[in-house]
Amino acid sequence: MIKETLSTLRSQFLGLNRVLSTVTSLVTEGLAYDDEEALFNFAAKLLVNNHNFQFCAIHLLKNDNLSLACATSIDSILDPDIESEAENSWVGTCEHLARQFLERGDHTLVKRQAGDTLYYSMPIVYRDEILATLTLNSPSFDDNHPKLISIFCHILTSIVINTRQNQRLTQEVKRRTEELESAWLIA
Repeated sequence: MIKETLSTLRSQFLGLNRVLSTVTSLVTEGLAYDDEEALFNFAAKLLVNNHNFQFCAIHLLKNDNLSLACATSIDSILDPDIESEAENSWVGTCEHLARQFLERGDHTLVKRQAGDTLYYSMPIVYRDEILATLTLNSPSFDDNHPKLISIFCHILTSIVINTRQNQRLTQEVKRRTEELESAWLIA
């Protein structure tokens, strides 16, 4: 009995250690991205490569329309601009789950099972506004998946907001610099 308990605790510790490692990678490397698309691709690859996920899709929400930002599978990165890849059955299921968030306005992790495959979906929310959705599938249940996805989405939200604010500030600095240069030339 003690061996079983120790084995269970060891397994839980190793699983949580992998979660921490993935989240740490997202923070340390994700902050270096100044482009949302590249950030989303990095985040999707990080989840698929470090955990037992077969597929990850991130859909952006703009003006109440969903668009596929990135999709990564264990085999390859799918190009959302190529029609045959965008019509992949996993992409379709992920989009369906993403649309459910829009219909319900729910901001919590959703878990669905289709045959032997589990799908997890969670919105990336800032100030009660859904910015994007993250959807993954896994061939098996892992107790750490819900924790990982929840923490990962919250951190990804912070990084996305940071990226957007940096882009706005860069544009504002550029605009003000141009105004000052124009004023200096006139003077």
